[in-house]
Amino acid sequence: MVCYLLPLAQLYGMLVVNVLSTFIGTIGNMLVIVTVLTNRTLQIISNFWLMSLAVPDLLVTALGQPVFVVFLGLQIGGECNAILS
Repeated sequence: MVCYLLPLAQLYGMLVVNVLSTFIGTIGNMLVIVTVLTNRTLQIISNFWLMSLAVPDLLVTALGQPVFVVFLGLQIGGECNAILS
């Protein structure tokens, strides 16, 4: 049984964008966190606030987006009901 919730062209486009944003977002957020923690001159209130925003964003890009990529991959393979069964 093949079930496509979106046209294949949109699925491939979303897959590419999400894979790229997963890697770029994870690396970028890790750089922000490490830079603020290791550089003493950057340890001011506003940078700690920026780091507090980078931590949940890191969790979304490192954990949430890969799950969505797997979901899109299952749709492309025509197995979108495999998760539910």
